Order: sequence, then C-alpha cells, then structure tokens
Amino acid sequence: MVLLAVGAAVAVGPLASASQAKQKASPRTQPALGELFDQRPVVPVLAAAALARAGAPIPSVLDPASAAGVGQAIAPACLPAFGPGLSYQLCGFGDVQAHHTVVLLGDSHASMWTPAFVQAATRLGFRLVPLAKPGCALWALHENRPGWPCLSWWRGVLRVLARLHPSATIVSFLTGNYTVSQAGLAARLVARVMRAVPHPVLLADPPSDDWYVDNVPTPAQCMAAAGANLGRCALHLTPAIRASLQSIQAVVLSHHYPAIPTLQWFCDGDLCPTVIGGIVTSEDGNHITPQYAQALAPRLTNRLRPILADLWRAETRRG
Repeated sequence: MVLLAVGAAVAVGPLASASQAKQKASPRTQPALGELFDQRPVVPVLAAAALARAGAPIPSVLDPASAAGVGQAIAPACLPAFGPGLSYQLCGFGDVQAHHTVVLLGDSHASMWTPAFVQAATRLGFRLVPLAKPGCALWALHENRPGWPCLSWWRGVLRVLARLHPSATIVSFLTGNYTVSQAGLAARLVARVMRAVPHPVLLADPPSDDWYVDNVPTPAQCMAAAGANLGRCALHLTPAIRASLQSIQAVVLSHHYPAIPTLQWFCDGDLCPTVIGGIVTSEDGNHITPQYAQALAPRLTNRLRPILADLWRAETRRG
C-alpha cells in the first residue's frame, strides 16, 4: 500500500508510487454487457441454501474471525470520517507500480469489497485507489446537509478522478434500501454517477436485510441466540431489492456499461445464507465481512479480467 496525506478530498496531489508514468484518459469502449440476474448460484451458495432451507443448526465450528465483524476493510486513514469528515489519505493497493489505475468508488458498500479488490489488483496488475465515504449514499451525493458534506466530498472525488485518469472506475453504492416504488429513482441515481465518472463499471450491490436492523444487531448475534438455525439467520432477496436491481440492469444494458453481478455469490432464489463455505458472509445484514470478501477474490478477479482487458486494449490503441 502507498499513501499520500492530503488536507481534504477536494485538494489531492498525485498518487505516490514507484511508477510515475503519465496516464492518458482511456477512450470509451463497447464493453461486455452485464446481466444482473442470469447467473446460476455458485456451488457453495447452493449447498449453504439447502442447509438453510432445512433449518440446519449453526455449525459448531466456524472461522472465528468470520463471525467477529473485524471492522473496516480499508485503513481508517484512507477514508473520510463518518459524518463531517473530508480529510483522508489517497491510498494505493495491489500492483502500485502498474501503469493502469482502477478506482473503487462509492459509500461503505464500495469499501467493504476492498479485500477482494486488493487481491484482484495484484493478480491482474493494476493499482487500486479506493475513493469511498461511508454514509454518503447515492441520494445524498448532490447536497451538503448539516454534519454531512457529501456534495463537497463528491466534487473533490471528481477532481481526483480527473487527475488520476483511471482505466476503470468501479461504482458500488448501497441500493438495497430503496422501496419498490423507488426502484426507478435508484436506477436514475446510479446512472447519474456512471455518467459523471471515467470508464464506469458497475459492481452490483449484494442483498441487505432490514430484519437485522429492526430485530438483531448482527448475524453473529443471531447465531448465538437460543433456537438459532441457518434458516432463521439467513438474509433474503426482497421484492424491493429485486425491483431496484431490475431497474439498474436496464440502465446498464441501455448504456452498454460493463457490470459485475453478485447475486450468484450470495443467494439461491430469494434465500441468501449468512454462512457459506464455513464463512459468515454478513457483518450486520448490510455489509459483507472482510473474510467473505477475501474468499470471493478469485471470482471477482475472473469477472474483472475480460472487462479490464477490453478497456486496456482500447487505451493502448489510443496511446
């Protein structure tokens, strides 16, 4: 990892690394389309869902760290503080000497993927730069509210992107909290961000479940409760989440944006187990655990490889 301390998100210097090669803005290309619903669940999800549907008991042996909710996936210095924070360090991960830079952009639903993206960056040979502000959701990006200067942060991000010239900007925000009637709004907000950033790639938001917000603080606590089983502590793909993803998928297809689906890594139908392959998948019903993000790194890498290859080929042709 490399760091460059900055005073605020709106005044960032060039990324520090051993390679200072100039980057040219890559041209728009015709990327592979990404369907968000047509993926068959991966084998570990199918197995976990079968156990959850059967009401199987909580395994007596789990990866202890996976159930602990070990905290932020990015070092706190690399993120503006929750709420009023704007200052942060511009951090580089993966192959920090690479010619290609990939930005991971969003709220906490972007930063939670960092363990997977760091591995992908190393394997695919790119420099990963996270630009995320937890709490600055899609609906809040274009205004400054008391204690939440999201618009100032967003304007600063756009200036940083203009200086970094990333080969790809991975866009990942919480979209699971919109109602069915707000699905179109969620899609419009996603589209607004995608239009504003260079070479956007959508990372679909995995399901979250308000049951945990309203009843039990974390899946780990659910599993420790009397009478718990894998079915009771599972998450679910709700009609609202499905509606939002369908509307977002329409944006992806109509604008030919590359996209990475994620449902196949979490859900079988509407059931999304919180223990998959012996790893607790969710910290709070809303964010994936760093351990499960790490476990998904090879799958994410395989999804990223053809998308980045297309973008890099186009970049070379224009170079």
